[in-house]
Amino acid sequence: MTTTTHLSLFNLNGERVLLKTPSPAMIADGDHLRVAGLRGQGQFTGTACKNLTTGWMTPYKEQGCAKSVVIGFGLVGIVFTLIFPLFIFLPVFSAVVFVLITRADTRLKNAHRMLEQ
Repeated sequence: MTTTTHLSLFNLNGERVLLKTPSPAMIADGDHLRVAGLRGQGQFTGTACKNLTTGWMTPYKEQGCAKSVVIGFGLVGIVFTLIFPLFIFLPVFSAVVFVLITRADTRLKNAHRMLEQ
């Protein structure tokens, strides 16, 4: 499976902003924007963006299928661990990946919620 990521670089209030989106960002000169994200070295990396002029907003997608696959992998790991205890790394690895995916989803959901206000 291939995916496309569109990069948008622009200045907002004198600060450089990098916005990664799955589809082209509907932003033009003079538009009023609200951006949520993380401040890094020399630039602000946008997680979510809302164009207040046109109403366009970055899409919000949960990783539900990825969570299901990780849960299945963890359950298989538990069965293997019951057979041979050295397989304990499988359910532990699955739990760590599940927590990371859940945190990423929560962070993205919070960014979109902040734009709604």
